[in-house]
Amino acid sequence: MTDVTVERKNPIALIEEEMLTLLKAELDEDFYVDRYPDDPESFDFTQFSKVVLIHYTGSDHSPVAVGNAAMRRVPQYAVHLACRNLGRADGSYEYLDRIISILQRQRIAGGRVHILKDSLSSQSEGLWHWMIDVAHTGTPSLPIRTR
Repeated sequence: MTDVTVERKNPIALIEEEMLTLLKAELDEDFYVDRYPDDPESFDFTQFSKVVLIHYTGSDHSPVAVGNAAMRRVPQYAVHLACRNLGRADGSYEYLDRIISILQRQRIAGGRVHILKDSLSSQSEGLWHWMIDVAHTGTPSLPIRTR
């Protein structure tokens, strides 16, 4: 008998990966879609006309039920959109709505993505930078460990 090691992905990374895969498949080819870079200061947004970057921002935790030995986890992510146009037909308003629609209409990592907020974060070097805050519901509960 051969031992088989099955690598379980961390739920945070799995949700992020599935959102990225979905956005890459659904958005136009001229979008650059990826994880937020490890060194954001070195990332040059100006080399692209349309950019979508995702990163984990934290989780809310609450008991599944009173007296239950598990905590419900609701991970949250920031979806960054940067593009050159604002309100025209090929502008950020259209892309904000498209990204929101893509993320909300399909199950991702066994749960649903809910939009918490979208907002303009900055405008610089000819790019409009938006942030869409999302939460994922349906993440497996975490057992409470006691010592």
